[in-house]
Amino acid sequence: MTDSLTPAPPTPGESPAGEPARPLLTELIQAREWRRALAVTRVSGMHPLVQDVFEQLQLMQDGVRSRRYLLSRKALAAYEESLDAIAGTDAPLSTEELEALSTLRLDWRPDGVREALGSLDAAQKAWSLESLALALAHPLTRAEALNIQGVQAVREHREADGQALFEEALVADPGHYRAVSNLGNIEMEAGRYAEAEALYRKVIALNPEFDTGHHNLGVALRRQGQVRAGVKSIRRAQQLGMRQARADSRLEVEEQLRQNPRLRLIRWALLIGVVLVFALTMLLGR
Repeated sequence: MTDSLTPAPPTPGESPAGEPARPLLTELIQAREWRRALAVTRVSGMHPLVQDVFEQLQLMQDGVRSRRYLLSRKALAAYEESLDAIAGTDAPLSTEELEALSTLRLDWRPDGVREALGSLDAAQKAWSLESLALALAHPLTRAEALNIQGVQAVREHREADGQALFEEALVADPGHYRAVSNLGNIEMEAGRYAEAEALYRKVIALNPEFDTGHHNLGVALRRQGQVRAGVKSIRRAQQLGMRQARADSRLEVEEQLRQNPRLRLIRWALLIGVVLVFALTMLLGR
């Protein structure tokens, strides 16, 4: 009778025999695949603060792709807090976690991300492409900066340059659905409605909640004679647009309250006043 052998536990990135090896966190950081990285931290049961770091990176990316820079800045603040909390904890971390955090602190410093987001803001507010230098240099914002340059090229009737810039943006970030949408717009303006439809469907596959993608698809369908399907897409766009507008309004209020503590006091005073009026009304109605 032979002794049974207990297999050694897999090292980070390895999986039990017969299962495909999962990617290392450092590999996913290099590829900027934050959604997959977050999934890895959760499935592997990594430290909650490490999970939060990757969740905030995903939210930062989502905010840049959707041009909701307030969302990105909010996520950046939480990302910085999580990194600081990890630095102050004595909880044991795995080698993979430590290597991933070391990479993030080197290549994804909060100050660098903040400067890149500020570069996007400055370019959008002044419509100055010269302000995009820092955004072009950072991997989080490079695709968006190229997309902005592409939009400006199309506005100047340089469609070929715009198309090249949108395609370059997709090399920097294959998930940048607004760059795909802009490629569709070029096809639409050229009267190539079937090609535009295919691109808009790709946009929706990348982000089913993007209202402009549904609207543009609806227009492309209608121009091909598919009126009913087109109207359905446009109605869906209107529903998503209203939902997004409400979310953006809440985000703007939160940002104003964060920047101005006095507004928080006024808000609480108003809420207390409403409660007191309601209570008084109830008492007098008895």
